[in-house]
Amino acid sequence: MSTKRPAMNGCLQATRRISEAQEHDLPLWQRLTLRLHLAICTDCRNFQKNSEALRRIMQHYAEHDDAGFLADSPETPQDGRPE
Repeated sequence: MSTKRPAMNGCLQATRRISEAQEHDLPLWQRLTLRLHLAICTDCRNFQKNSEALRRIMQHYAEHDDAGFLADSPETPQDGRPE
């Protein structure tokens, strides 16, 4: 007897919508159905939280060079190394 939960079609749709919502605005009916699903599904709420955190981390990484300076900042040394 397995203790794993079966894959939920609602969760699959919810995770897709969470990902899509990071790129563009969802239609009203999709936002409402997603909110309803998130209200009852802990796993999808965790997925949303982790997706948002990953997106923030990736944005931060994209804005900074390897030395930790802001990309295209006048304070960034020309050779990329701290002075």
